[in-house]
Amino acid sequence: MNRFALALLVLVSTLLNAQSPNKNPNKSEPPILGPHRARDVPKPATTNSNDLLYHGGPILPTASVQAIFWGSSWGTSPGDKITGMNVFYESEGGTPYAATVNEYTDSTGHQVSSSLTYGGYIVDTTSSPKHPGTSQVLGE
Repeated sequence: MNRFALALLVLVSTLLNAQSPNKNPNKSEPPILGPHRARDVPKPATTNSNDLLYHGGPILPTASVQAIFWGSSWGTSPGDKITGMNVFYESEGGTPYAATVNEYTDSTGHQVSSSLTYGGYIVDTTSSPKHPGTSQVLGE
């Protein structure tokens, strides 16, 4: 009797393991492998261009930057980091890297330029929150 029960147990466990798992019970839906478009929604038109598309909004022809070093740790030894950021922002405007935006214009012909105005930096040694919200960041 024990051999029969053992053989039956082995047979049942083998059959259960041999079944393919039903990973997608609703076969009419695609497998969850990443983003999928909703049904009956046409794909967007494809172009052969990698250019950005202008959608009619305002452009930012020049950039103005002011660095904000926010948090209690900036009061102890921030010199080398602030100096490095100053050097970067003071020398970035007009560089070939910044000039990659020069090809973009709005509908009236205003062109984005590679110029950059650096307004210096501010050190705020008040404690910054661990997860600041947009309003907290903009309030700085």
